[in-house]
Amino acid sequence: MIAVAILAAGQGQRFGRRPLPKQFETIAGKPVFVYSVELYRGLESVGPLLLVAHPELIDETAECLVRFGCADGVTVVAGGETRRASIANAVHWLMEHGSMADDDSIILQNAASPNTREELVRRCIEVARNADAVQAYMPELRTVFAMESDTVSSVLRRGQHAVSCDPTIYRFHVLREALDSQSRFDLPGDATTDIVSALGYTIQLVCSDHDNIKITTRWDLAAVADAMR
Repeated sequence: MIAVAILAAGQGQRFGRRPLPKQFETIAGKPVFVYSVELYRGLESVGPLLLVAHPELIDETAECLVRFGCADGVTVVAGGETRRASIANAVHWLMEHGSMADDDSIILQNAASPNTREELVRRCIEVARNADAVQAYMPELRTVFAMESDTVSSVLRRGQHAVSCDPTIYRFHVLREALDSQSRFDLPGDATTDIVSALGYTIQLVCSDHDNIKITTRWDLAAVADAMR
């Protein structure tokens, strides 16, 4: 079984204040989170499909799903105050209702990544058949440097750095262990590749096109909208 959790519970603080969070911003008249829902509803190999929504916007989220004809087969789950809490809520729902086995897989998809392509997801799923975890990535083509205060402390070598993008896939027991470790040891941050790697699991990489952008700022929204034309 391959479950999917589309994470749409964020407040979009870095995006800038709006009446609704960034996942409700529109591209071609459609809220950005709807694109991810449509993507995974079109994949016959996945299910169950969870949309983890902002707890104060459950009704608005469900209404959008109905309005754009993609409510069938989608379960809306309330998110938490952090991304980590939202992932934990999805995991708990699957443990109670999803009949998930330890070696089943769960795909995490940020709702603010509307240009993730089906072909990439299929490649990630194929790699995940024999992996603890899979991370899609974009090679970093620019010069990256470390800094101290307002000076350059070191320049990082090109070709050895990349940027994570959607999707990320975990064996179900791997993600549960990461969440449990964060809780028991009060580790900071989200349940992402850093924790999984620290636990000794291997994370296989799958290269993505460079237009698979997660919308973080208003500039990103414009760039994604242009790429999707």
